[in-house]
Amino acid sequence: MLQDLAQKPHALDDLIFPVSDLKESLWTASKRCGLGRVAPHHLRHARLSELASSTHDTAAVQYLAGHASLTTTDRYVRSSTTRAAAVLRAVEEPKVR
Repeated sequence: MLQDLAQKPHALDDLIFPVSDLKESLWTASKRCGLGRVAPHHLRHARLSELASSTHDTAAVQYLAGHASLTTTDRYVRSSTTRAAAVLRAVEEPKVR
């Protein structure tokens, strides 16, 4: 497929994989892996949540995400703290035998 694309005349700023193709490729791959429908935004959300959980600098995460509002970034921070709390609860709960 890439060889075919390389043979066709194109402008330097043409996209090789338009966003819709990337989305479709990711959906197909995630379905094959049994993950359901994973979209590019899921990957962005996962990375931002990881950043939010590894730093206390919410403003830096906001800057990297390109969010205009700190409220938007706070969703990622809250997401990671909620997940961390769930993990702690699971570890601290007595095991039923």
